[in-house]
Amino acid sequence: MYSDCKETTRESNKVVGVSTRLIGIAAMLSCLPVAIHAKEFDFDNPQCDVQASRSVTNDHLTLNLNFCNQLTLHDGKLAKWTDSRIQPYLSASKRWLEVILAVDGVEQHSLDIDFYVVPMDNANGMAGPEAEIDVNWRLIPTEGSVFIGSHTYEPGFDQVEFNANILHEMGHVFGIGAYSMDYTRHDGSSVRCLWCAIAKR
Repeated sequence: MYSDCKETTRESNKVVGVSTRLIGIAAMLSCLPVAIHAKEFDFDNPQCDVQASRSVTNDHLTLNLNFCNQLTLHDGKLAKWTDSRIQPYLSASKRWLEVILAVDGVEQHSLDIDFYVVPMDNANGMAGPEAEIDVNWRLIPTEGSVFIGSHTYEPGFDQVEFNANILHEMGHVFGIGAYSMDYTRHDGSSVRCLWCAIAKR
């Protein structure tokens, strides 16, 4: 039987016609301890390798959904963005476009959203706007990122909570939480509608 990190014999080296010195160096290098760690995800500088894209729109607002990299599942395995894995994000997007109809004073507005499924500690998700434009002295997002915790893909994770989590995190990309004070700021005696909601129908 072979044991780890032992020198190869000269006889075996002669048989294969390879230099004993090179084999020895290779054997020595193979015995060096190597620490293999999964690369930690950089939430501050996420790199999106788009694997799939979808668009959802109403009359005035378009959400461009980018599904980034592969999903890192709860067991550390990587998985592809399939139609069934994308569907909950499409459903959440359509729900938001039933509630938010337009940007006040803007005929057409697009919001690009990057989605990642990555390991997260102490949270089911995290999200926020990444870029914005000024509309009537207020910031309206044009780009954002949503990070969903890998553990939410565990078998047995509550599906109501799973879907609610995606819906909730997308709200942060719209600026809820980040720009809430700005959206509800009074201009004189009136409150302007920045994200024109269902009440304006």
